[in-house]
Amino acid sequence: MKTLVKYPTRPIEVWGKAKELRRKHFRRTWEAKSRGGIVINGIVEAFLGLFAGFGEFGNPSYGPYFTILMRNPDQLVKVLEAAEAWGLNRDICSSMRCHLGQLVSGLSTKNPKGGEVIPDFCFQFNNCHSMVKTGQIFHEEQGLPYFVLDVPWKSRDIEMEYEVAQLNEAIEWMEKTTGKKCQDELLIEAVNNEWESAALYARICMLQKTIPAPYDMRQLWSLRLPLVTLRYEKDCVEYTRELLAETEERVREGISARGYETGRFTQEGIPPFYHIQILRFPAEFGAIFVGGDILFASFGCWDFHEDGSWTVPQTPRERGIHIKTRDDALWSMADLYMRHHPVSRNCCSPDRPQEYLKRAQDFHCDGVILHLDRGCKGYQTGMLEAKQLIQKAGIPVTTYESSQADPRDFDHAKIYDHLESFMESLGLSKLPPEAFGEKEKEEGVE
Repeated sequence: MKTLVKYPTRPIEVWGKAKELRRKHFRRTWEAKSRGGIVINGIVEAFLGLFAGFGEFGNPSYGPYFTILMRNPDQLVKVLEAAEAWGLNRDICSSMRCHLGQLVSGLSTKNPKGGEVIPDFCFQFNNCHSMVKTGQIFHEEQGLPYFVLDVPWKSRDIEMEYEVAQLNEAIEWMEKTTGKKCQDELLIEAVNNEWESAALYARICMLQKTIPAPYDMRQLWSLRLPLVTLRYEKDCVEYTRELLAETEERVREGISARGYETGRFTQEGIPPFYHIQILRFPAEFGAIFVGGDILFASFGCWDFHEDGSWTVPQTPRERGIHIKTRDDALWSMADLYMRHHPVSRNCCSPDRPQEYLKRAQDFHCDGVILHLDRGCKGYQTGMLEAKQLIQKAGIPVTTYESSQADPRDFDHAKIYDHLESFMESLGLSKLPPEAFGEKEKEEGVE
């Protein structure tokens, strides 16, 4: 481990803009339809330009109250119990149980300001079987038209051609379902923005290699939020560009995430959303999580290499490709999400062990912590194999078990005792409270 050195810190300047963009997304869930837009039920985390071609759209994603519930575990448990009383057992994805629990509790269409908003249709790309099945249940229970976008797990030319055909079919289906026409100029602009936002964010992630790192994982977890839902918009491109400029400045001036960096770790796997403060845990020891796969991969775009390393790809514009037609846009969208994004890799990734190891090495990490997520069976692919490979390479590694969206699976005492023992085994000890100023402990974190 490293000698205890005090680095300078300062508040994150773009924090206010990040929160405003986040509020913009949530307002659209309830306001898009009244302004002539469409509302889409389903986990819309990719292919966002497809919907932007129809103008303004709202998407409650995991349910309009998902974030609120993750901040209120007692209410969350009641919603999960409602889903289970309806006949859904705890073996299925915990996030989908929360999504369906909102359905059976009457929350899915309930506007917090009164009234309700009924989605126009349900759309789901086959990121995983649980999402597709959840979409089917919403289709049946709410009587919504339903489209499933197939995404192959390979990305040769033949799969790319198939995906472009799927995207064309999706547009034709949405036009027929909504009575609206896809506007190619909006689609083209959105695809360019998706690429630009993702590439800018990937460059930000790469700067986490710096010692000291400009952010810790908890800070980046919040700063990434506009890219989750709005990366197809110009406002998000501008925000991400500002965030990159600020990050580069922090790196030049040696600004640290938390003021200390006695150890650097990755946290691989989906963290528990209802207890996201676990991403701040290393700070008690003067250490940090620099990042991990779900933080980096899902919101950036990457070239994935055989040795497990990731690098930032060129955008179509940087490659001299000018998107002029619908076919150009759909091919570029397929290129982004099939070749440079983990959509087809989340539940089937033989490369995961080598990638986890290479990330720990490339980001100068002293150890790796793996979250074994009961709430996502597919994402566990390769996890234990990764642990073995990392151990064989001589890098300390440990695991903890809970789930991403069910607080009943989180044994606080057991998990924290285990993680503290892991830190102590590496020669780290908790820093005294006076080592941190109150501002430093909370800056940049909501």
